[in-house]
Amino acid sequence: MQIGSLDLPDEVLTALEEKRLVIFAGAGVSIPPPASLPSFQSLVEGLVGRVLLPDELGQMDRVLGRAKEEGIPVHRLAAEALSQQASRFNSLHENLVALFGSAAAVRIVTTNFDLHFEGAIEARSDLSSARVYTAPALPVGSSFTGLVHLHGSLERPSEELVLTASVIV
Repeated sequence: MQIGSLDLPDEVLTALEEKRLVIFAGAGVSIPPPASLPSFQSLVEGLVGRVLLPDELGQMDRVLGRAKEEGIPVHRLAAEALSQQASRFNSLHENLVALFGSAAAVRIVTTNFDLHFEGAIEARSDLSSARVYTAPALPVGSSFTGLVHLHGSLERPSEELVLTASVIV
């Protein structure tokens, strides 16, 4: 079934009707304009200043960890790269948010640091009271409603963004 620009399988619609649907969204959602943000690979390559080797693609957090150890301020640079003034939520953010008919029904988990899901939620008066959680303060998985920033968000200090394999202490 087509909802906005989203083509959804019947299983997804059934899960939505039964209030079992949780949307998991990554960097791909924020690539199309007007968000126009980089993929995670492009972000990492920009931060380290080179194209990643094939064996590094599955361990980009380690690549960033090594860059941090070499003195590159990866957290600050990532936050700057993702804080583009002209970047706005796009139709993917809008359509994913619109799947949920009320603030109490929203269940989105994102690995993105940007605030575009918040923008799409705030643009809808029927959803604007949805709760937002940001790592490290996350809700219990089986009972949450709202938006979860699994790896942190740009609203928090950049050092709290989960970018490397290192543990934050």
